[in-house]
Amino acid sequence: MAGWDKPLTSWIDEIEREVNAEIVATAEQAFQKVLEKTPVATGNLKAGWNLKITEEAGIASATIENNVEYAEAVEYGTPDRPPTPMIESTIQELEGVHK
Repeated sequence: MAGWDKPLTSWIDEIEREVNAEIVATAEQAFQKVLEKTPVATGNLKAGWNLKITEEAGIASATIENNVEYAEAVEYGTPDRPPTPMIESTIQELEGVHK
């Protein structure tokens, strides 16, 4: 019965570490995909992406954001330009991988 003699808190800590590692790995993978999908005219939009990883109550979370003024217009398009999905297409791709 090796391993079953650990306290329950040890199991919980181990599971939290594994879940956090998966969250971070998925966030980093998503960030790289978003960068790859970002169109480059001046490089400003691509340079504007940020990946923030935080931990609260023992659980990691990640945010990918871009504060460049026209990022939303590129992602979703405008009446004059078709969309270039960077975030939305990455989410769809990763949902298929992580089901």
